[in-house]
Amino acid sequence: MSIASQITSVLGFHSPLSYQDSTSALVHDQKGNSDAEIAEAQAALHFNSIHIAGYIPILGMASAIIRIGKVCDLSDSKNNLIFAKIALVIRAIFEFFGGGLVLLIPDLLVSCYRLNWLQSLSCSCPITRST
Repeated sequence: MSIASQITSVLGFHSPLSYQDSTSALVHDQKGNSDAEIAEAQAALHFNSIHIAGYIPILGMASAIIRIGKVCDLSDSKNNLIFAKIALVIRAIFEFFGGGLVLLIPDLLVSCYRLNWLQSLSCSCPITRST
């Protein structure tokens, strides 16, 4: 994972597509969703709810504590994600001291970039405007 992708993984809102991995699940629910798709959607919802809580000053303290806990979990399993750990700690510091709302602008910018990137993957033809 590159340095830029490690840092931007801490910013922005995530969709279930952000959590896709190479494994394919064989079990599907009634609507045809696999267990992996459901887990990806739940992970995205959890990540986004922590982001939203971080914007609110009092809830930002709890969000910061959760993020520090994630850094401790990352230190045990993945030692090559040093920039993601640093970005999580910096974000947690902002949120703990009530500055989480400052991160709304970078979150929206990264989310818009991801949305455009995902749309470009799903569309094989270039986007044209009709005048």
